[in-house]
Amino acid sequence: MRTVDILLIDVDSRLPNLALMKLSRHFKNQGRKVTLARGTALLRSAAEVYASAVFHNDHTRRKIETLKRHYGDKLNLGGSGVDLYQRLPAEIEGLPSDYDLYPNLGDRAIGFLTRGCPRHCAFCIVPKKEGSPRLVGDLDDLLQGGRGNKLILLDDNLLAAPGAESLLEQMASRRIQVNFTQTLDIRLVDRKRADLLKRIHCSNTRFTRRNYHFSLNDCSGLDLVLEKYGLFDFRASDNVEFICMYGYRTTLAEDLERFRFLRSLPGAYVFVQCYQPIPNGPEPSMDGFFDGAVDRLIDELVTVQFTQNMKSMEKYYRWLSRLYAERFGRLHRQLVDTIFRYNNRPGKGRYIETLAGTIRGRVRDER
Repeated sequence: MRTVDILLIDVDSRLPNLALMKLSRHFKNQGRKVTLARGTALLRSAAEVYASAVFHNDHTRRKIETLKRHYGDKLNLGGSGVDLYQRLPAEIEGLPSDYDLYPNLGDRAIGFLTRGCPRHCAFCIVPKKEGSPRLVGDLDDLLQGGRGNKLILLDDNLLAAPGAESLLEQMASRRIQVNFTQTLDIRLVDRKRADLLKRIHCSNTRFTRRNYHFSLNDCSGLDLVLEKYGLFDFRASDNVEFICMYGYRTTLAEDLERFRFLRSLPGAYVFVQCYQPIPNGPEPSMDGFFDGAVDRLIDELVTVQFTQNMKSMEKYYRWLSRLYAERFGRLHRQLVDTIFRYNNRPGKGRYIETLAGTIRGRVRDER
């Protein structure tokens, strides 16, 4: 409830918000005092308020509406979750990031070497927001002030950018540890790039272990993915994460095919993400999702188990269980047993009683 000069609000970022870090540097250079808050921070008084939202979903929209009601015309709102075309002024974008704003980053640097992607995926904001791949920075700029050798890269599709191999060679020769947080486009890997990436200490965001990050959002080109994956000579002991989007335009059979394919790759595991429509983007199409022998497909699905991160798969199981209950008016017992095998066992009875929450949802809607 205190009074502040410049209030920066990180509405929904999972990683430090780079735009707010640039704004913070800008205002501090003017001698202003900057305060960072998260979510729906409602302070009694703030001279100026700048909020940034990354995601476009109901949860974020509710936060934004709360901020608008409280701050009114004082609120300056931006970010990909609000406006895909809004940009910081060039003189602010070019400033060094203020790492004091996020002290939990420690010795990790964060930023872009490249922006843009040549793919034109309808479910992605990058084609509209960033356009074609291009170089926007260098390693010396990102590792400013001797921050060390740990770098969180936010690049949309680094391997598609001009000079990608040169950037990889610099990372390898300088022994920089890199988290490719937006994943690497495995379709653009060749033998040389695979060798360079194996030399780079690819890591998770906390830099506690080696980790590779790729995406597999549908079943197209699985033979190509298999070929490119083989260039790395991964072993079962490696950590190779594939981001798999669901709830967009795949069927249950195709989801099973993806998971089964990844389970066959040594070292690979799944991180699932539910599709969230982008502004003016396509709505998910679930037509035909349950085509085929549905119960048999689910029976097979629950046997596809990865050696790590099965908690992520539980999200998919719960989404599928509710969808199944809404469609067929009953639960798939083996799927429910799998969901509650290790977690929240006391909640299983209520889950069954309400058909995965669908009955409770209908009662609430009727009230």
